[in-house]
Amino acid sequence: FYDEGKASILQHLLRAVDFSLSQLTERNLAKFGPGDWNDTLDYLGRQGRGESVWVTMFLAYILKEVVDLCQYLKEETLAQKYQQAYEKIKQTVNQHCWDGKWYIRGTTDSGGVIGSSKNEQGQIFLNTQSWAVISGIAEGQRAKICMESVRQILETPKGPKILHPPYTKIDPSIGLATRCVPGKKENGAVFNHPVSWAILAECLLGHAERAFDIYKRALPMNPVVDIDRYEVEPYVYAEYVTSPDHPTFGQASHSWLTGSATWMLRDVLDYILGVRPTYKGLLIDPCITGRWKEFTVVRSFRGKKYRVQVLNPAGKNKGVEQIWLNGQLIAGNLIDLKDEKINQLIAQRSTVEVKVRM
Repeated sequence: FYDEGKASILQHLLRAVDFSLSQLTERNLAKFGPGDWNDTLDYLGRQGRGESVWVTMFLAYILKEVVDLCQYLKEETLAQKYQQAYEKIKQTVNQHCWDGKWYIRGTTDSGGVIGSSKNEQGQIFLNTQSWAVISGIAEGQRAKICMESVRQILETPKGPKILHPPYTKIDPSIGLATRCVPGKKENGAVFNHPVSWAILAECLLGHAERAFDIYKRALPMNPVVDIDRYEVEPYVYAEYVTSPDHPTFGQASHSWLTGSATWMLRDVLDYILGVRPTYKGLLIDPCITGRWKEFTVVRSFRGKKYRVQVLNPAGKNKGVEQIWLNGQLIAGNLIDLKDEKINQLIAQRSTVEVKVRM
């Protein structure tokens, strides 16, 4: 610690989680404060009462990650503690934040709701649909319904919008988002960072064709079919592209100034190609378009390179039938580095050959 004393990395991590849990509202939802990921929703919670449903979902996701880590470390008491916290938040969000076809975005200090069908503007926000799925809060039909609402309401030829309909009137209780021009920035643009989360959510639902379609349309090289309108570098993600709600639909802005690239890489490598690191080892779980009959990907993992060749003769979207590790058939789709047989197969090799049949 800066002042005095020491603690393990795990203890530091758990302190942060415990602090977040201690700051929840009476309804067990996260406080909005002066904005969350969307820093233009900056007046919803200035008085400490507004609630961010997205932050609540993000906290739920973190709790799931902590549970996995504690179980891996055989800290079962801790795992049980955080699993209970997760289940409580999950129940709260589904009880208080489901609007019928999607999840609301949050509440104001005065108790008003944003991201609801009852609102005149800003009825649906992308983030609380994608993160409902990513966090596991939305299951079964609700997961499908909220992402179908994204497809029906938020979709554009350039990808899903951050919200709809955009604000055309300034609302001091919400903040800067309502002062942005409709169709630009956080007021209804195709914001690439949230688009990356929508892709991940579609992968988690097994919607391979839809995930790949959104990913392709968001690539910098795709919008530049009309470079005179796109106007920024064709080799880097822009923060956003104007939506059909703006006269310059398709115009990009704020290139380089975005976390999109990292998340898009995670989307394509971890979830579309499906070569995903876990605590136990490397999971092989492609979620691909049925048009791909074969692909090869090389991934570095824990000091070795894994050359993964995936064969898809039947044109499937998902599902691994067999995996060969350096020519030897293994069970399941996890290269479990705690398995003695698997360690023998990869020992003394800097590059591990993996053949997968879907």
